[in-house]
Amino acid sequence: MWVNLKQKISYELTKIAYESIDSAVSVEVSKIKHEISANLTAEINTAEINTEELYSRVSEINDKSTAEINKIKNEISNFTAKIKARDNAFSSETNRISASLNTIANKISEIEKILEQHHNNFCEISSKFTPINSSIEILQNDMAQRYAVIPRPDFDQQSMSEANLTNESETDLRGSSTNSSSSFFGSSSSSGSSQKFANIISVIWEQFIEIFDRIKGANDYSLDQMCGIVSVDILSRKIQ
Repeated sequence: MWVNLKQKISYELTKIAYESIDSAVSVEVSKIKHEISANLTAEINTAEINTEELYSRVSEINDKSTAEINKIKNEISNFTAKIKARDNAFSSETNRISASLNTIANKISEIEKILEQHHNNFCEISSKFTPINSSIEILQNDMAQRYAVIPRPDFDQQSMSEANLTNESETDLRGSSTNSSSSFFGSSSSSGSSQKFANIISVIWEQFIEIFDRIKGANDYSLDQMCGIVSVDILSRKIQ
């Protein structure tokens, strides 16, 4: 009997112990669950706040990026417009310069043709004066050889008479030559080739005067004597 009572008491005590343990465990578990739930709720709330802040930050960055991109697009558009305008201006200037160069090239070509024509005219005139230059050189040599050695007393009365007779002819010849030259120079002043011809005649006349004065001075001739000598020589050569 005592054994059964002991077992029953032991069973009841064990049951009470288990019930106490279960109750304590349940309380502890509930406490832990509450703490976990509270922590999770706090974390979730914090996460929501951070998410909103993140969304706000992303939206702000997006707005700034969009504004900056639009600004860059506008700058690119303006720069492209400026480049296009410069290209158009450069193209227009290039065309103008090209037209000017073509005009200059045409002018140069015309000038070259004119110069070539004048050159040909001058060569033709020069070729016509080649015999005249040869005659002048021969006359220079003959005059230098003939008149340089003639002493002044050797002029006889006949030579002086012939010189005086031909002096008037020489004067008339000079007058007609002067008038012809003046008339020729006046009529030839309208063209470049005629002016060159006049210049050649002027050079020939200057050479003649130089030789005339040199021989006259070397032999101490008077102007009448020198003119008479030249007149006699011209008549002897039958130069009209």
